[in-house]
Amino acid sequence: MSQSALKARTNTAAKRSGRSRIYRPAIPVLMVAVAALLGGCADLKRDSITVGAVPDDYRTTHPIVIAEKNLKIDLPVGAGDRGMTGSQRDTLLGFLDGYDKSAAPTLTISIPSGSANEIAATAAGRDFARLAIASGISRNRIVMTTYQSVSAEASAPIRVAYVSVKAQTDRCGRWPEDLLQTSENKHYADFG
Repeated sequence: MSQSALKARTNTAAKRSGRSRIYRPAIPVLMVAVAALLGGCADLKRDSITVGAVPDDYRTTHPIVIAEKNLKIDLPVGAGDRGMTGSQRDTLLGFLDGYDKSAAPTLTISIPSGSANEIAATAAGRDFARLAIASGISRNRIVMTTYQSVSAEASAPIRVAYVSVKAQTDRCGRWPEDLLQTSENKHYADFG
């Protein structure tokens, strides 16, 4: 063999052994990295179960419920009043702004009976019904009733009420613990 061929063979062997020296230590490091990643996935799975114990969906935490709500207002009537006053008119118009004409619930006007202002309340109640009709409420959706007053000496209010359908949620603001006192990365009680 010539010297140049021997030198080429030695360089090739050195290159191979150099490469194998570079790659051999990398294999255990790679195996440790893969094991750490797989261990991290297992740990992540455990934490997701713990964190998942607190609902993180607003529909679970604060469900929206469609419900009927009885809206009412008491309008005071003086014993000496002669029909509806300007203040009563403005208050009643503001209250009737929330009345849904498309749903057309029954508007109930309850007049006190047996009170000191019974006569004045009856006249004001009729005026209230006329105002409701003038503001677009159908005559057949208005019901006039009476209720027994607690005291014959006192003036009792006229009660105007209707049922409204509204979307509602539970009360917000459940804070059973101080958020600054925990270092855990979990959903808190009123999250969402």
